[in-house]
Amino acid sequence: MVRIRTLSLCTAAVLLAASPLVFAQTAEEEAPHAPAAESESWPYQEPLYTLYAKPTSHVRLRGGYASNPDTDSVAFVLEGAWAFGPVGVHLRMPLGLAMGEDTGTEFTYGDLELGVRWLISHDPASERHLTFGLDLIAPTSRIGEESDVAAVQAGTLTDSSNFGKRYLLAQKPLADMGLVPRLNVGVTPWVAFGQNIGRVSLQTDFGCLILVMDNIDASVYGINRRVGYLLFFDLAAPVSITEELSIVAEFNALVALDGLLGTGFAVTVGPRYQTGAISAGLGVQLPLGVDNDPPDDDKMIGRYDQATVARHHIAAILDLAYRF
Repeated sequence: MVRIRTLSLCTAAVLLAASPLVFAQTAEEEAPHAPAAESESWPYQEPLYTLYAKPTSHVRLRGGYASNPDTDSVAFVLEGAWAFGPVGVHLRMPLGLAMGEDTGTEFTYGDLELGVRWLISHDPASERHLTFGLDLIAPTSRIGEESDVAAVQAGTLTDSSNFGKRYLLAQKPLADMGLVPRLNVGVTPWVAFGQNIGRVSLQTDFGCLILVMDNIDASVYGINRRVGYLLFFDLAAPVSITEELSIVAEFNALVALDGLLGTGFAVTVGPRYQTGAISAGLGVQLPLGVDNDPPDDDKMIGRYDQATVARHHIAAILDLAYRF
């Protein structure tokens, strides 16, 4: 009897000792598992000069001061854009001041641009995206131009219209390139893609600017080339310092094709601040390999300038946007 009682006491002691472990294990199994710590994500940052591919609804003011061997310029590009799901449309109107030693300071306006873009693919997690776009350029700068082109070129007649005031800014770079400097229509197909890689919003675009010029007698400009093809390429890598502030570094390139003379390579750097619906960027664009003698390699597409193709040596860029 004593032995049986001793065994019973030992068994009870073992059960009592093991019960906290059993209850603890049961509680651990029943307790919900804590979610794994999410990896830190950064917002997709917008570049300064490279095409921003994602469709958005916004109003934008782009400004720029460009130093040019023929004439300096202060430009403002007014832009309105509307997004309809994966499709976006935009309207741009460039205007500003052309400043030359011989011509003085003149207010001029450029060529109206209407564009559409289609977001083909988009991964919200990584912001990986692919976009196709098509822009049309209308020759609004030629409204009211002097019709006697030969007399203007010979110097016997002065073209005091908006088009005439823009000769050094917008027409001479095209003539130096080897193209008749009177635009009929421009078409720009382009493709852009990018994604977030940690703090870096890597993005790139490339496309072709197709310019169809007016049928002017070759004796006027000494040029018989009416169609021009200009390939452009941009690579941007904005780096997030905070969720609102980023530092943007870009490489920009323009290459004239099919016998035209002129290329442009540049580096663009500057900060961009984004908060809520407001975005503001400021940058400096430094052309590479400038030699001061046309046809030189300091031509760029005038995305912030008044001219479709602009020649400049150094430029300051301002970009303000409000999304709605």
